[in-house]
Amino acid sequence: MIQKTDYPWGGKVTIKVKADTAVPFRIALRIPRWSRNYKISVNGEPVLADREENGFVCLERSWEEEAEIVLELDIKAFLVKANQKIHYNAGRAAIVRGPLVYCLEEKDNGKYLDQIVVEAGANLTEEMDFEMPGSCVTVKAKGFRETAQSCEDVLYMPYESREEEMTVKAVPYFLWNNRGKGEMQVWMRVR
Repeated sequence: MIQKTDYPWGGKVTIKVKADTAVPFRIALRIPRWSRNYKISVNGEPVLADREENGFVCLERSWEEEAEIVLELDIKAFLVKANQKIHYNAGRAAIVRGPLVYCLEEKDNGKYLDQIVVEAGANLTEEMDFEMPGSCVTVKAKGFRETAQSCEDVLYMPYESREEEMTVKAVPYFLWNNRGKGEMQVWMRVR
């Protein structure tokens, strides 16, 4: 077997199989929980799994003739929320795209990241960012920033609700802090 993939930026996995026996055997392909949909083909022809169990799809047949299995996983970005027992993350969500968790950085979103609220129902857009170290897919979302009510040296003040619309940019968590010092946040406020 030879496996190739374009993880983590793409969801395509290619496996070349050639067995030294005509005896049928099962190949199990892992379908991660983050992938909401998947497609499988063998030698360019779409196929259905012979069975699904415990997060795997199984293909059972003779693999004596060389075959190419292609598994295409849905890798679109989406919001996840924490279990209700993690009360510190109540009202917050994180961005996940395929196997990667994303975060906000001060470099892209400005200071005081906790003043940002992401609109939960808005579309997340993905784009390749060649300015990031090593180039990567970044995710953007519609959000709002609470505007400052006073200068930083005042500890308490009357509450006023003022905000401005913004585009929030998220980068893969493993890349944070590669472009200078600044705040980082994974669990964002949502509404």
